[in-house]
Amino acid sequence: MAMRALLMQSGVYKYNRNQLAQWLQGKDLNLSLSLEDYSDGVGGNAAVANADDFFAYLYLVLSRQNFSKSVFDKYIQRSLYLYDNRPTTGMDAVQDSIRQLLYPATAENPLQNEAFYKSVQFDGLSKQFDEHFGNAAQFTYCLIGDIPEARAKELVTRYIGSLKGDAKVAKRTVRPLDFTSDKPLIKRTFETESDDGMAEIEISYDNKVALSDKEQAALEVMRALLERRYFDVLREKEHLTYTVGVQSVYTAQPKENESLSIHLQTSRENVDKAITLVYQILDDVKAQRFSLDDFKAAMVPLAVDEERTDAPQDNSDPSLWLSLLNVYAETGNELSPTVPTASTPVFSTLTPQDIAAVAKKITNNAKQREIVVKPVVHEGKRTNF
Repeated sequence: MAMRALLMQSGVYKYNRNQLAQWLQGKDLNLSLSLEDYSDGVGGNAAVANADDFFAYLYLVLSRQNFSKSVFDKYIQRSLYLYDNRPTTGMDAVQDSIRQLLYPATAENPLQNEAFYKSVQFDGLSKQFDEHFGNAAQFTYCLIGDIPEARAKELVTRYIGSLKGDAKVAKRTVRPLDFTSDKPLIKRTFETESDDGMAEIEISYDNKVALSDKEQAALEVMRALLERRYFDVLREKEHLTYTVGVQSVYTAQPKENESLSIHLQTSRENVDKAITLVYQILDDVKAQRFSLDDFKAAMVPLAVDEERTDAPQDNSDPSLWLSLLNVYAETGNELSPTVPTASTPVFSTLTPQDIAAVAKKITNNAKQREIVVKPVVHEGKRTNF
């Protein structure tokens, strides 16, 4: 955490942050470093005229990174200050309790408290940086732009080819990071002061089953269908909520995972009724108890968007090349915009049976969460929707 926070705050080589800012002023270039759970990246862009400056800056960032002890000490002091002065009442306290309930503290997911920040060692920053960015042999570089090939080779050879790299060093093993509670079912109701007197309901399912391309498409239709049915019933018919949101997410790497979450607001006295209807409508979808019109209303917009996406693209668009190069960087698969890459339409081939099947697949044996936050009722007062 400290290395990420301080990555670009101490300057590089012999230049401090202020000197770097002066050097960058007026130059049309941008550089950023990202550290994710499963991959690290370097990205940026520059005008062709500033290409040499861009690569020189990139070289210094990757090879001469500085970590200042004074900047580090200020980071620790600020972190401790924010921890000591964090809100501990009202909705903030409720949110903290919910986080601890859903993501309990473990050795790999420690509480970020005073002991946590005091355990950070300054000497560990450079080590962490080297682990993430210190071996150029483990990076795949993609360069696109209106620049002669000979010039591009010269820049890459001089600035990237001279970075330290050892192909014999084993790459870090990608391991799924899942800090969620392993309890199959969590239902909890919290009470707190509320300015608007409304109750918040969040119902979610988390599963780890693989989905085919067709099932992933069915998941998107299922999400749209659910949201439409909740809107029609919970808002238009029962007048229980102003808005209701449904989200579905599927990831295949580094391990299959999908989640479905339903969120809405209602009055305190209508919480039980709203929750009952949420589960009832979800069960209806799983049992294919929905009309053909509802199915088409959810599916057709996605099918139309799919057709537009598969239309011939302008091969001169740099973003298209960047996307294809990123696919190569991540998977090793070489694609070219000169070769048709459009896939067979999926959404238009879906049936109501497909929607019901994927709804059952992602909810059966899933971890289920039902979190309700109700406003405190004071004597002599009522909350009405």
